[in-house]
Amino acid sequence: YFLTKGKSPDVFRSQEDAIKIDPEMFLHINKNPLPRVYTLDKVIIAQDEEQLSNLVELDLRRAVYADFNPNIKYDNKIEDDYLAHFANLQGLNVIKEPDFSNPNRVTLKADITIPSMMVFTEVWYPGWKARVDGRPQEIYRVNYCQRGIWLDEGQHEVDIFFLPSIWKKGKAVSVASLVLAVLLFTANLLYCKKLQTAGR
Repeated sequence: YFLTKGKSPDVFRSQEDAIKIDPEMFLHINKNPLPRVYTLDKVIIAQDEEQLSNLVELDLRRAVYADFNPNIKYDNKIEDDYLAHFANLQGLNVIKEPDFSNPNRVTLKADITIPSMMVFTEVWYPGWKARVDGRPQEIYRVNYCQRGIWLDEGQHEVDIFFLPSIWKKGKAVSVASLVLAVLLFTANLLYCKKLQTAGR
């Protein structure tokens, strides 16, 4: 769903899926949304402007668009029947037990037959981390604002979680404050004991 003031042709190509809420507001309905998580082996290098344009104007079942990274395997050839390729790939790369119950963590299992980018159609933001089979894995910003991780062939356990650096800093400050408080409390106890002993 997407709410706009007036019928904007840039939201979805089909305006017949816009519901008039009041004289100026329209609710656009995407009747063919992408899955929340999917895999695609067609990854194309694209700068931010092109990624944003493709996000709005193209069907993202065609390819994943990402900045250049030497760890990503790029394939610029888009299938003529990309919808059939996309559907076939989802059957070959099986995603099992996805758990989206925690907004700060996604876990799932994947049986990957064709090495592919696993795309999470949720917003990318600095601080998202990933572990694949217990090992740290890089998260890429793909399709301008989505999260992606590259998965090679095999069975994998995927854990994506939000852990911003500010949280780590806050945790370090909290631990340091606690240690300092314990030291001051202990020093105060020792000082009071010393005063009591001296007063006898």
